[in-house]
Amino acid sequence: MRGFLPDRTRISLVHLRTARLEGALEFYSGVLGLKASIGPRSQAILSAVPEEPGLVVLSEDRKAAPRLPRSIRLYHFALRYPTRNDLAQAYRRIVKAGYPVAGASDHGVSEAIYLSDADGNGVELYADRPLFFRLRSQEFGRML
Repeated sequence: MRGFLPDRTRISLVHLRTARLEGALEFYSGVLGLKASIGPRSQAILSAVPEEPGLVVLSEDRKAAPRLPRSIRLYHFALRYPTRNDLAQAYRRIVKAGYPVAGASDHGVSEAIYLSDADGNGVELYADRPLFFRLRSQEFGRML
């Protein structure tokens, strides 16, 4: 039997520590456009729309060290955009803000942009290709 996850599978909340909550909010809200609501104990909950459930929780810890390259921790988390156009708009905001992009990739079934926040946490922004392209890519994979 081959394992699989149903299409509706979701991750609840991603919890990240940050040494400077204000700086993290500049990135996640100012650059990426997530909406922040300030929680208790120097926390912020980020979501795509204020009325929607949170996607990311930022907790300030002044002693938090930046993520060291090649260390064992979260490699990155991903935010899926509804369309390629939405992803392009996010990319324009990143470029306009002068924020460095670490890379980009065309996975055949999706397109992605990679960057890191001020604490060194990797962030992938991606959009799935339309269903036709995903099906064709899966067919190609089976032929290999």
